[in-house]
Amino acid sequence: MDTEQKKNSYFEVLTDLFSNNSANRVEDNENLIVEALFGEKSEELKNEFYNGLQSDTIYNDLYNLFLESRKRIEKVIKDKPDESKQVQALLLLISEKSVSTYSDERKIIYNIIRKTYYEKWSQHIKDDFNYYYDLLSKEYDCFFSYSRREPLKTNTKCKNIFYDDLDKYNNYRDKNIVADEIVEILRKNHLSVYYDEDDMRSGDKIKEEIDKHCPSAFTFVQLVGQNSFWYRVDERNWCLYEYNTFKIKNEFSKYKRIFFISTDNEERIKRKIKTSPGELKFWITDVLITKFIDLSDEKLDEQLFEDEIINLAIEIIESRQNIIYELIQYSTFDKKALSNGKK
Repeated sequence: MDTEQKKNSYFEVLTDLFSNNSANRVEDNENLIVEALFGEKSEELKNEFYNGLQSDTIYNDLYNLFLESRKRIEKVIKDKPDESKQVQALLLLISEKSVSTYSDERKIIYNIIRKTYYEKWSQHIKDDFNYYYDLLSKEYDCFFSYSRREPLKTNTKCKNIFYDDLDKYNNYRDKNIVADEIVEILRKNHLSVYYDEDDMRSGDKIKEEIDKHCPSAFTFVQLVGQNSFWYRVDERNWCLYEYNTFKIKNEFSKYKRIFFISTDNEERIKRKIKTSPGELKFWITDVLITKFIDLSDEKLDEQLFEDEIINLAIEIIESRQNIIYELIQYSTFDKKALSNGKK
């Protein structure tokens, strides 16, 4: 058994053990651990197996993490028989910065909740838990979408934000510099951003990467322009595909989750509607009814451009924080019926 298989085996057994027993009961009863891992044994063999576990680093690291996680769960729901209060406390625990999204601890806490408390809750409480857990578990703050078509045209349209000095970028004729600048500002302002230029490795299949990472982002930020809105039967428009992928997966969210930045003004974008097929028309309409950042504004210099993107970053951060504020008021959710983000 290799290291990963061994870890997975321990993980499965310890999940059941800590879901069915309190932290103190497991901590005070070494026989429970031995029987869970190895089955019924004589006292002599139990001691032998238990002593062997004490020198197993993989087991000890996991055991301590499970024990600590179970204690944290028990602490936050202590004296909370009401299911809405339990959900509030558990979701706030999950939202803590110390419980990172893809850590073993997050997985352990979630699994123990599902096996120990979840099935006892009313259906609308389960729905609320699932909805907010999904929001809290997003891999990225935003998925950044942009077009690689005609990068020179895009960069030239926005040359005012580079103080008309595009030549300082050696590759401005072949690369979307505007997209690079937006992502850099978002990241400087403490957002985790999925950007294929940095995050897609050579050999990755585009569709698989989009299907995996686009729905796992809290928000969708898209740089669009006239060159984005095109349609061909024999060629996929990846910007349209990314937009649709995020939109479908987040259809019922009550938070603002989609943001647009455009290299063309409203009038230019409107011209595209008349000649566009239905699917494309819905996308363009969504851009128009959303208050987008207009990069074609001649008054927009490098500093104003940066300010606009910083404000966007602040809006995304505040939107995520609003989830926590709602959770603090969660005891009234069962009365509000906010399941799945629907009022």
